[in-house]
Amino acid sequence: DQFAEATQLAMVVNSALRSKLSRPIRVGALIGDVPLNGNFEGDRRNRYQMGAWPRPAGVAGHQVPHMRDPATGKPLVWLDADRRAGRTILRLEDDPQKVIVPDGVVGLTREDLLQTPPDILLTSIEMINKELSAEVGRELLGFGGERSSLRLVLLDEIHTYEGLTGAQVPWILRRLTYWTRGQRRSSSVHVVGLSATLQDASSHLATITGVS
Repeated sequence: DQFAEATQLAMVVNSALRSKLSRPIRVGALIGDVPLNGNFEGDRRNRYQMGAWPRPAGVAGHQVPHMRDPATGKPLVWLDADRRAGRTILRLEDDPQKVIVPDGVVGLTREDLLQTPPDILLTSIEMINKELSAEVGRELLGFGGERSSLRLVLLDEIHTYEGLTGAQVPWILRRLTYWTRGQRRSSSVHVVGLSATLQDASSHLATITGVS
């Protein structure tokens, strides 16, 4: 689970550099299961996502669909009390008194991601393509506002970008880097690709990103 691993590493860094960091490193995920806001009961715009956020028996909260405990793989819950108070604390489902992710480390709603953009955002090529045309999405992706710009794009399993799907990836990345570059006064976005199976990784990544 990449979201869990990124969150765990962020917590390690936050703990080690607590006295030197002005704020904790934050992690977020922009995927289909992420609700608009924390008003699960009253905002009908969240109704499509709520099917992925079940309420475990005996727990006054919702199970988080896209993240588990990094150490044990057990389900995590966002308690109603924490959610209504604006706290992004995640706890073990089978022991809600045990805090796994402290407040302020993860963004759990789109509203939260926009108000306090994460340092690390996990998403998909399809979601990038969708959000590039949305006013809120543009700011989340690092441009369209006065917040910090996008600095690095990390592509996992780049050998899977082939065929019709792979043909769309260069176009989407070019759109992303073009608009981001227009908001920056420093160097361009760095793109890094990960793969353990490519024989000519440099050429493949250059084709995908448009960098020679």
